[in-house]
Amino acid sequence: MSRLLADRLTFLRGGRRLLDEVSATFGPGGLTGLIGPNGAGKTTLMRCLAGLVRPQQGQVRLDGRALADWPAQVRARQLAYLPQADTVHWRLSVADLVMLGRLPHRQGWNGPGPADRAAVEEALAATDCTGLAARAVDTLSGGERARVLLARALAGQPATLLADEPTAGLDPYHQLEVMERLRSLAQSGTTVLVVLHDLSAAVRFCDRLVLLDRGRVVAAGDPGEVTAAPNLRTVFRIEAARGQLPEGPYLLPRRRVLD
Repeated sequence: MSRLLADRLTFLRGGRRLLDEVSATFGPGGLTGLIGPNGAGKTTLMRCLAGLVRPQQGQVRLDGRALADWPAQVRARQLAYLPQADTVHWRLSVADLVMLGRLPHRQGWNGPGPADRAAVEEALAATDCTGLAARAVDTLSGGERARVLLARALAGQPATLLADEPTAGLDPYHQLEVMERLRSLAQSGTTVLVVLHDLSAAVRFCDRLVLLDRGRVVAAGDPGEVTAAPNLRTVFRIEAARGQLPEGPYLLPRRRVLD
């Protein structure tokens, strides 16, 4: 089981402080959602956690070890990052693209083995992409491509999965399917952190939320407490209606707060 720690991360770009001493711990045992308004620093934090950019101050640690000290291939087996609006630059079949998620597990120029093929089949099934396996990626709709890219990340069977807006562009059926899959992964022991703009999905599916605003952690913990009315008014500038369904709680933004 993997544990990811952000320790007082500060990240500056163009003189602007995108992250301001952000500290948070992400571990197994539940699905963690990262929420906040546009420009709050969510994607910057995810990119720091994935090791794609380095903060000017602070450190990211994976299982107690500085992320920068992990050998690249070993780190790639442990941690997968699914960025928002990812693009594919080659004309590949869906099956071949998802197989790329297995590269960290292969040695040298060896081709895929039975374990690799089984992992790809499982990832395709989990994202409702089995029927797309033979299709060229550049023939897919935006929603289909988003599911295929999630399948590529899942094929690597990482101990930690960082997903930046994985439901963006998906129809309601597949939004629910992806969130159910991420929650199931988290419950099985994978550390899963997901960026969400859909507050209702965050409250319903996540076991824990981290709320960012202007590069700082405003609140972290129980979804109901993190999305309490004062935080919604101050951070999101909205008021919301709440309720409870058999499947779980929901939150519906109902009006803007106009100062």
